[in-house]
Amino acid sequence: MNDKNLIKAIKASLKLKQNQEITEENLIQVKTLKCKGVLNFTGIEKLVNLTELQVFSELDEYIS
Repeated sequence: MNDKNLIKAIKASLKLKQNQEITEENLIQVKTLKCKGVLNFTGIEKLVNLTELQVFSELDEYIS
């Protein structure tokens, strides 16, 4: 994953500190993800148990 905001959102979902690494085992635990300011979703396919995705712009406007 290359987008810093996507990484930040995943870490928040997992309740990881920003200096902690995300592991493959962590990724399968993510079921809900709220993202803000993400431009590149490359790697999101690794969230195999993701059932809810909320994406917001930098202005907090709901996109989809």
